[in-house]
Amino acid sequence: MALGRTVQELTASMSSTEYADWLEYAAQEPWGEARSDLRSAIVACTVARSQGARCEVQDFLPTFGGAEAPPTAADIRRRFAGMR
Repeated sequence: MALGRTVQELTASMSSTEYADWLEYAAQEPWGEARSDLRSAIVACTVARSQGARCEVQDFLPTFGGAEAPPTAADIRRRFAGMR
């Protein structure tokens, strides 16, 4: 949805290599909700500290689901190797 296309449209127009490249770029220069959550956590922690609280930025980060690490570019290439 964030890309303005359906999964089917993206599958038809983007190779697995290009997808892996975008994942790698996102790992180096994050964008989107995860980065927004981090920015908000930094502000919240700064405000709390200004009021005398002892806290860390991580105290203000939301947690969703399990602690599974995101796939690497190599993982994505292996998963989609047979697509094109």
